[in-house]
Amino acid sequence: MLLTIIIPAFNEAERIGGTIEQIRRFFRAAKINYEILVIDDGSIDKTAAVVRQLAEKSPNIKLISHHCNLGKGAAVRTGVKAAKGDYILFTDADLSVPIRYFDQLWGPITEGHDISVASREKHGAKVLQSQGFPRELLGKSFGTLSKFLLAYGVADPQCGFKLFKTSIGKKAFAKVKTNSVLFDLEFLLLAHRAGAKIAEVPADWTHNPDTRIKYNLSKSLAIFRELLRIRRLYHIILPEHITTNGKTNRE
Repeated sequence: MLLTIIIPAFNEAERIGGTIEQIRRFFRAAKINYEILVIDDGSIDKTAAVVRQLAEKSPNIKLISHHCNLGKGAAVRTGVKAAKGDYILFTDADLSVPIRYFDQLWGPITEGHDISVASREKHGAKVLQSQGFPRELLGKSFGTLSKFLLAYGVADPQCGFKLFKTSIGKKAFAKVKTNSVLFDLEFLLLAHRAGAKIAEVPADWTHNPDTRIKYNLSKSLAIFRELLRIRRLYHIILPEHITTNGKTNRE
């Protein structure tokens, strides 16, 4: 099997069916052998029932359920562990980056990169609907802090559309401890330390106001504490430079 698509889902009953159908149409047309893993992260709506009904009709759709809400990082980690494809794509359930951008991510993979990351910050990217001032301010503040405390070099580590070799993903995610939104950065940091070659690709991105990732003061403080915890865990004194779109420390 070439590709595993991981969709972390929390209370996504209303849109998960449409998301799966868009993904199926795209990869059928591309004639790519794939599986879709939906990780139901403790939903209290009918997310699991919707996916289960679709899986009964299509063997390449699979449901894995958490008994409670563990966080997006935990959901992606569960999916990576279960993946059978040679490559893994993970995407948000609302397809904030359109599935057609798989083609743009696939290009660097064929050129020898191990990880290809969609970016809202690279030249050529378009934010078709912004998050609004408060959320955007918090996001930029987080980005500045993470670059100062942990790692820099990846312009947009949090964008929820990434493609990578399964071998690299399983190796890195076996060590990822973070369940919060910081899991992306921890994954990229670990992959970089393992010698992975990383590319960033500009993409269109649309904010969905019905997002499951909420930001408020208490959550912001929790993320700051998590940044400090990761910094201590990996013994980071000066922020590490994650090289993108170029040579790695293994070349």
